[in-house]
Amino acid sequence: MGPIGMTRHGIELLLIGLALTTARPLSAQSGVGGNDFEGVYQVGATTCMVAPARMSFEVRWHGKVKAEYYFYNEAKFVGGTVVLETDPDYNDGIAQSFVFDSILLDRGIFVRSDGRKLTVTRKGRPP
Repeated sequence: MGPIGMTRHGIELLLIGLALTTARPLSAQSGVGGNDFEGVYQVGATTCMVAPARMSFEVRWHGKVKAEYYFYNEAKFVGGTVVLETDPDYNDGIAQSFVFDSILLDRGIFVRSDGRKLTVTRKGRPP
């Protein structure tokens, strides 16, 4: 047994489990990884910071305090288009989405709740 009461094999399984939860694929079909939607994005005239958050992605908009949470929608993965959207039940009734043109998640559009579409470009990735 090791110092924390686990066998060597148990520690290896724990480390494998941690690796799987931090770099999880969103979908085997899309090839998009759980940490791929992350960094600083230019959305129209403003910016936002995106980070993985459990089973979703936390989006913090420049100048706003409250975060929004976006979820991968596998049903909308068609021809390389990747859609991440809010759940209106948990986002004050607001439905918005990021629609990316490839699994790289570097360029696409943001569809606001009022239907207006804004250009999205990734400006930086976390170190």
